[in-house]
This record gives sequence, C-alpha cells and structure tokens, in this order.
Amino acid sequence: MRILVVYPYITYPEVVLEFLEKLALYDNEIVAIFASNQSKAPHIYESPSGQVNLYRIPSIELRPMILKNIVQHYPYFLHLSDVIKNISPDLIVINSQLFLTSIQAIKEAIRNNKPSVLGIHGIYADRGFLPSLAQKMYLHAIGSWIFKNSTLIRCLTTNEAIELIKFGAPLDKIRIIPNGVDTDLFKPSKEREENSLIWVGRIVPEKGLVYLIKALAIIVREYSLKDIILKVVGDGPQLPFLLKTVRKLDLRKYVKFLGSQSRKEIASMLARSSLFVFPSLREGMPLAVLEAMSCGLPIIGSRIMSLKNLIIDGYNGLLVPPKSPISLANAIVMLMTDNLLRSRLSNNARDHVLKKYAYTQIIPRLLQVYREATL
Repeated sequence: MRILVVYPYITYPEVVLEFLEKLALYDNEIVAIFASNQSKAPHIYESPSGQVNLYRIPSIELRPMILKNIVQHYPYFLHLSDVIKNISPDLIVINSQLFLTSIQAIKEAIRNNKPSVLGIHGIYADRGFLPSLAQKMYLHAIGSWIFKNSTLIRCLTTNEAIELIKFGAPLDKIRIIPNGVDTDLFKPSKEREENSLIWVGRIVPEKGLVYLIKALAIIVREYSLKDIILKVVGDGPQLPFLLKTVRKLDLRKYVKFLGSQSRKEIASMLARSSLFVFPSLREGMPLAVLEAMSCGLPIIGSRIMSLKNLIIDGYNGLLVPPKSPISLANAIVMLMTDNLLRSRLSNNARDHVLKKYAYTQIIPRLLQVYREATL
C-alpha cells in the first residue's frame, strides 16, 4: 500500500522517522510531507530500503496571535493538489485536527476519491482561557467538518474518543489504537544511577514541571537525599521561567537542563536513571511515559485521566494529585528509599509495555485500520 502521511510541521523528526520506518516494514511505501517555507531541497530523507520518503512542501504561515503560545507554526500548503496527484496514494493519513493543512488534505482526499484516516494526538492544548476557547470554537465550527469527512478517525484512548464525540465526531468512524514504542531501542540497563530523576518532553506550562522543581526543593530541604539529581531533557517556551525558579530555590546543584537530545541518547539516559517523574496537568497519550516504562523505570505521574490509562497505581508506578509538590516529594522519597518496591514497579513497567504498547503489537492494529479505510 502506498500511504501518504501529512504533517502540518515536524517538531521531533527522529520520532516521526522511527514511526514511518516501522510502518514500512510491513511492505508499505510511505511518503510523508510537511509544510515548509524554506527554499532548501524538498526531498530531505529516504530510508535505506527506499520505502520511506520525506518531503518539504511549500507553504505560507497564517498563525493568528491568539495561537502564538500554542503552536510554533500554523501553515497553509501551496500546490497540495499537484503533490497528491503526483504521489497518487492509496490512503492519506492526516495528523492533527487543529491545522488548516488537515482541512486541505481532507478536501484533496475527497476531490481525488482517496480514503483518509485522521490521527488525533490530544484534542486541544490547554494554554489559558482565551487560547482554549479559540480552539474549542474551531473544533465545534470546523473540526466537526473534518471529523465527518474523514473516512476513519484514530484516537489514542477511549477518553479521547469520548471527548471527540462532543465536537461532532461520528462514533462509527472512531478506532482506538494507542501509541507504540520501540522496545528494542528503549530497554533497561544493568547500570542505574542512584537517586537520579528524569523528565523528558516539551517544556510548556501544562507539563507541570514547576511542581516537580518545588518538590525537589522540599526533598533537599527536609530529607537526607542530598545527592539527588533531576535531569530535564527537552526544550520549550517555559524554559526561562524554570531556570529562574531553580535559581530562586537554590537548586542549581540538583537540576540539569540538558536540552534536546537524540533518540539514542534519550534511551540511554532513561535506562540509566532511577525514576521517571511526569507531573502533567493535561495529556493525550505521552510517548515519553511509554518510553520510560519500556526502559524499566517506575513512573510517578499526576492522577489525571490520560496518565491513569497508562500508570496502574502501585503496579508500574505511583499516581499523585496534580499541582501538589508535597505529594510528588513524598512519592519520590518513597521509591528512592524502598528498593524492593522500586524493583517491582520497574519490572512491571517493562512487562506492561511489552504486552500492550510495543510496536510489534501496535503497527499491525494500525495497518488493519488503514486497510479498513481503503475498502
């Protein structure tokens, strides 16, 4: 099957290419495109097998001011009709319902009599009252058209599907397929760094990192874990605020901001760490949590619906109330000082991912949805 995968833009190219390569392993030809206003060569990647190709597509930026704190880009494709005619795919897979590129891709799918599968990776980004209101208005007014005109819709969780129906998504079009993990890349290591916490992701307010930093201040002040280290992997607009918070709380000795890292380096850092702490306030299905679990890390996460779908409290991690530094601190100290509990959660975390979220489990299910859309 020749599959055209449409991205508005690509934030983490290694993650995207990893996924596309996994799709191609099942005798699929994958062509992926993303909007770009750069004048560089359009063809930027071809897999060794020749089964995956990634292209820049000319576009213009149409980001309104109200979205400036939500997305890096808000593109509109130029000449998308010609691109689709040249590629002539069997199926068009569209990522995210919140972009003009999604409307364009579905219109072209209809015009060219091609089936489409819309991928939902979170309903909307919660960045304050006005941005959230704007997104919800968009979903009611335009998103409902996207949902009704997609052949099928892939949601990551049941809760995401339920919320999507509120915006007009037809129930009979929804299929639930979670994110997958490369369990060969993200695997446990025999060597673990003592008292080492790690967080991975995009540094934005809804990730709740400020509460983790405040929890670390409590641990340093009130407990004997003076050699504790928190590694923060990633980048994002809230980084300056967090750097200031770390200085204010005199935690520069205990927090390392490591910036963006390669997939291999992230896998290595996860495998060597003691705990993964993820105090998010809102999530879709965070790949970072699945990758940490795949590395055999116990997870401490906020008790929010999306994380309750991944973290079984007391089995593969611990759940704490959101926005609670004291609860985070207590959970961290508990796992740092109880080796038997930490070891049990670690083994269960890896086993849970192998059974439910390994790419070898997920890709066949996803391709079944793709084949269904083409019938």
